[in-house]
Amino acid sequence: MINLTGLLADGGGTTPDWNGDSDNDGTPNGRDRAGDASRFIEDGTYTKLRELGIYYRFPQSVIDKAFGGTVKGVKVGASGNNLLLWTDYSSYDPEVSQFSQDPVASSVEVTPFPSSRRIMFHLNFEL
Repeated sequence: MINLTGLLADGGGTTPDWNGDSDNDGTPNGRDRAGDASRFIEDGTYTKLRELGIYYRFPQSVIDKAFGGTVKGVKVGASGNNLLLWTDYSSYDPEVSQFSQDPVASSVEVTPFPSSRRIMFHLNFEL
């Protein structure tokens, strides 16, 4: 992945360590890195829990006791999207790209919006 967001921030002097001098040579870190775009090429490997759902259907005997035979089934559950992400990538999400889905352009990331995390609760009555 090419972390273009990081490259642009560093070139603009807005990265947190830009003014520091890690090697004590009198030159700020940002100036030492100028022209070295290779540090913004990162491993985009990730593992993501994209979707998960868990549901429970109540036994008919419990439903009959609670509703007196007017309800045939009750199911409760929860589901979610983009719940967990494991990666060493330094930006939001290595899966997000603004450019396209072709192999080269999808490997460039600039100011992405992270994937939305959603959790939904479900209640289903079968009459």
